[in-house]
Order: sequence, then structure tokens, then C-alpha cells
Amino acid sequence: MTLRRRIHAGIERGLLLVAMSAASLLGPVVGRSLRARHAVAGSQDFRRAEWFQDAKFGLFIHWGLYSVLGRGEWVQDVEQIPVSEYEKLARQFNPAKFDVAEWVALARRAGQKYVVITTKHHDGFCLFDSKLTDYDVMSTPFGRDVIKELTDECHRQGMRIGYYYSIMDWHHPDYLPRRSWEQRKGDAKFRSADGADFDRYLEYMRGQIRELLTNYGKIDILWFDGGWERTSEEDRAKFAEILQMARDLQPEILINDRSNVSGDFVTPEQYVPATGVVGADGQPLLFEVCMTMTTGHGSHAPTA
Repeated sequence: MTLRRRIHAGIERGLLLVAMSAASLLGPVVGRSLRARHAVAGSQDFRRAEWFQDAKFGLFIHWGLYSVLGRGEWVQDVEQIPVSEYEKLARQFNPAKFDVAEWVALARRAGQKYVVITTKHHDGFCLFDSKLTDYDVMSTPFGRDVIKELTDECHRQGMRIGYYYSIMDWHHPDYLPRRSWEQRKGDAKFRSADGADFDRYLEYMRGQIRELLTNYGKIDILWFDGGWERTSEEDRAKFAEILQMARDLQPEILINDRSNVSGDFVTPEQYVPATGVVGADGQPLLFEVCMTMTTGHGSHAPTA
């Protein structure tokens, strides 16, 4: 069995749906980011990112309730599954062969230098023990804090660890906007937004980021996603406050660009820019390509 097949097979034993290999940095950190975060040579930001510049290769793990269905991490939206039905998948989440030691060891053998895992994807389900919601792994038959176990193992094996966190949340009642198929009044799948308060959701998000960055030791990367639905200047200002809190809690952390706020690196997806990535001033930027091994984001053992 090839190493690639072993990586797929080993991670599949934990019901993993998506494994991404992330090629890290094909250009030097000498310019400013798309949103003017400076990382000039010799600066503090540059020094923080040196390990990332040298790493070149990491593992991006997407895992959650969607893994039970095995049809992609966007399955709830693509198949228009109501929240009340989708959340029942939590009753089936029980990956008996979950083995973080094997995951991390395989990643190391493949030459990967860091791991990023979905703490919460767009469906809102949390793989960590959150005191702010019951919609988490502790409320499943599995009942173990996946994020803690993986983080501890990465620390033991000398692997850098990063946390993906989705700004979008299809489960939380205060996240707006609703999905387009949830907005059709009179339809059986209609989900009212009456009483929803996005500021209240932001406090939830702030609280969860605080949990993630205070409960598990040193975290190397915070990988936001889904910020494209909230792009107003008011939203950006509020996101910026959350990012500043993250930097205060973990001064060495690297943060990506998908919150619509200044980040340390940009994230082209499923393609490698032939000439690198440059900012508005023409200077090259630190970037990470998340690239799957297949044409999609899903993986099953028979096709590994």
C-alpha cells in the first residue's frame, strides 16, 4: 500500500470525509497583504511566519457530521436538509476507530509539517467541547473532545496545529443570512429569521474563539472561512475586534485572509498561482494553496 493510500485509509478509519494537502508558501514574505498587514523582512510579523514559510506542506482535515452521510461537507446546503433533520446525524457520530496517533504519524511520514482541522464547519457542528452550545461532539455517542486529542498528539509528535473555524453557521439561530432555500415563505423548509440578531451570533463566535485559544495550549494557525457573506464595513470592524482578541490570546498565531480582515497569508483554493500572489503594491505575499488529491473535497476508502 502506498503512503498516499495509507494516509487516506488511516484517516478514513475515523469517518473522515475530506483530507486536503496544503502546499504552503511559494514566495517570500516581503510585501504587505491584500488588506495592508505588513510583513516586511526583519519585522515581527515576518519572524512569526518563518516556520510557515519553511514548512511548505501540511494536512487539511475536514471532518464532521457530514462525514456520516459521506457526501461532502456542503451536503446540508446542496441537498437542502432542514436543520431539524440534519442535526439528528449527531446521534450516529461514533467513530470507533478514531486514532489521532496514527493520523499524525502518517502525516509526518508524508513530510507534512502542520495539521489544520475543522473545529466548526458551515453546518455549525463543533468537534470540540464548547460550553456555549450542545451542538458539539460531547453530545454524540462518541463523547470525546476531538480537538483536544488531536492537538495534544500534534504537540507530542512535534507537529504544528491549526484550527479552521467557519464564520458561517447554518445551525445557529442568530446567524444571517439564511440559506436561499430557507427563505421561501410557505415552503416546508422555510426557516424564519424573526428575532435573529447577528451581533448576538458574533458574541457566540467570540466566545468560541476564546475557548479554542485558551483551552488547548499553543495554537499555530487560525483558519477562518465563510466571511464572504458578511462584507460590510461594520461587520469587518467587529471581525477585526475578534481577530485582535485572538492575537492577544496567542501572540505567535498566524491568521488567514478569509474573515475580510487583514491576515497573515492569503488562501487560493484548488489552483497554484503560476507566478505567486502579489498585493496591490505589486509585492509578493505569503500564501497557502489548499489543494485536494481528487477533483472534489471528499474521499472514500474504495477510491483512495
